[in-house]
Amino acid sequence: MSPRPNPLPEQAEACFHRLTNALFRRWPRPAPPRCLLRGCRIVAHRGAHDNRHCLENSLAAFDAAVDAGVWGIELDVRGTRDQVPVVFHDADTQRLFGQDARIADMPLAALKHRFPRIPTLSAVIRRYGGRIHLMLEIKGHTDDRPAVPARRLQPILAPLSPGRDFHLMSLHPEIFADFDFLPKKALLPIARLCTDRFSRLAIAREWGGVAGHYLAVTRGMLNHHHRLGQGIGTGFADSPRSLFREVSRGVDWIFSNRAVAMQALCDTAKRHGQGKNPNDI
Repeated sequence: MSPRPNPLPEQAEACFHRLTNALFRRWPRPAPPRCLLRGCRIVAHRGAHDNRHCLENSLAAFDAAVDAGVWGIELDVRGTRDQVPVVFHDADTQRLFGQDARIADMPLAALKHRFPRIPTLSAVIRRYGGRIHLMLEIKGHTDDRPAVPARRLQPILAPLSPGRDFHLMSLHPEIFADFDFLPKKALLPIARLCTDRFSRLAIAREWGGVAGHYLAVTRGMLNHHHRLGQGIGTGFADSPRSLFREVSRGVDWIFSNRAVAMQALCDTAKRHGQGKNPNDI
C-alpha cells in the first residue's frame, strides 16, 4: 500500500489562507480599470464547489464554472491501481466520502462502483477540452515521481494544445522531467510558501511561469517573469478586495474558491467602470 501523506502542512496552509483572506477582505480597494478587467482570467479551484451540494473536482462543479463564464478550471489528477488517471485531490476518500479507501489501491472499476462521482481525466477532457482552460495539477506519488505515469496522460492530452488549452501544474516540479512530450511553457510549478525558490527554478528551466499565494508574490517578481514572457498565477482571491488587488497588479491567472462570485463581480465591475466600491457591487 502507498504511504499515507502527512496532513499537517495542508492544514497549516489552509489556516494561513483564512488569516490572509480575513486581512485583505477589510483592506480598501477600488475596482481596477476596465482594460484590466477585460483581461482578467479567473480559475475555479477544483471547480465551483461547496462540498455540500456540489463536490469539488466533480463534473457538476466544472459545469457550474463553465456556465458562469469562468475562464479556467483547476483540477487534480492522480492514478488508480491500474494507472488510470482520475480527477481527485486527496490520496484517500475519507474527507469527502467518509470512507477510508485509497485511490491508488483501487482499480478503476472498483473506484467507479464505490464512488461514481469521481470522474476520469478522459471524461473531463472530452467534456471540457477546448471549451475552458484546464489547469491540471498532477499530484505527486513522491517528490520526484507523479502519482500517475506520464505515458498514461500523453494520449489523453493529445487532442489539446499545450499552453493554449491547458497547463500542467505540480507542487513537486521535479516530476516535470517525466513530461518531456510537453513544451516547457506548458509547465507551472506551484509554490506553497517558498515562492522565491520556485520562481528562480521556473526562470532557470524556462517553464511557463509560477503559481503561489498572492501574499508571497511580489510586484518585482511579477515584473521579472513578465519581462521573460512567463506568467504568474496567484491564489486564492475569494473576496472583492483580494480579486481587485490581483487584477490591478496584472496577475495572469487568479485562482479562487469562489470563482463564480468573483466572475460575476468582475463582469459587474466591467459594466460599471472603475472606482466602484467592491462592497457596493
